[in-house]
Amino acid sequence: IYWSMAVSYAIFGVHDWAARLPLALGVIFLCWLTARFARWAFNETSGLYAGLVMATCIGLWLFTRIQIPDAILTATITLAMWSFLQAMESGEAKHAYVMSAAMATGLLLKGLIAMLFPLAAIGLWLTIAGRWSEWRKLRPFTGTLILLVIAAPWHALATLRNPPYFDFTMKSEPGQYHGFFWFYFFNEHILRFLNLRWPRDYDTVPRHLFWGLHLLWFFPWSAYLPGLIGLQYRGQDRASRLRLLCLCWIGFILVFFTFSTTQEYYSLPTYPAFALLLGCAIAQDSVWIRRGAKLLGVLTTLAALAIGLVV
Repeated sequence: IYWSMAVSYAIFGVHDWAARLPLALGVIFLCWLTARFARWAFNETSGLYAGLVMATCIGLWLFTRIQIPDAILTATITLAMWSFLQAMESGEAKHAYVMSAAMATGLLLKGLIAMLFPLAAIGLWLTIAGRWSEWRKLRPFTGTLILLVIAAPWHALATLRNPPYFDFTMKSEPGQYHGFFWFYFFNEHILRFLNLRWPRDYDTVPRHLFWGLHLLWFFPWSAYLPGLIGLQYRGQDRASRLRLLCLCWIGFILVFFTFSTTQEYYSLPTYPAFALLLGCAIAQDSVWIRRGAKLLGVLTTLAALAIGLVV
């Protein structure tokens, strides 16, 4: 994200809006990508609703007020997931290559989770769907080469310019620096996950809040979350395959951070999966969706009355 900010400065000059422009464009791309993904798998109406959910939920607006790469990382994960399903459906190599390139880009943005999250969700999906026999469609060997070509040069250069080169110390202490390789792979990944990282310039959210606050982050659309119960997750059609992938996508990330240090925005990569499922559910207009609409009507009325009393 800092490279894109530097490019924006070079083109437009040093301004606050120029610094925020790459992130803003990344968020627009994320919302468009989510809408297109839903349209491809479900229908036009679902695509519209999925895009609206993504673009208007409170969490996305709140967590993009600061310059962090998580929203753009989320876009790369979403692109990787869509490319995976396209590769499994068509068998065309180009989709597998896009999946690898998307993960490599995310790796440059925020480290190994850009690979871990898609690969873990894909692994779960292949297991549940019983389709491991089709793994060749993903072109893993060529894909690995693409990933290395995109992501390895920067990591190698950073390691060479910040020795020592290979330190495997599993302890992080004040004043102790063991080179870029250790800092990046151990301190920023393993030790952060284990809550042993130094410096302690971060906090962690209690687990019940980490899960429960999603009702707020997805408001007003969280009123429709019960509608996900009635969706079809097992089937051979494209829509069912995506819905199952969304469950694997959401489930792995939320469970992963349940056992790690957590910030409120860490679950941002699950937002497109929630938006895809919600867009599909809202378009079906089930009884749960109608109840959610009534609940929102009640909440809106109560909010209007409260504002009226205060004013």
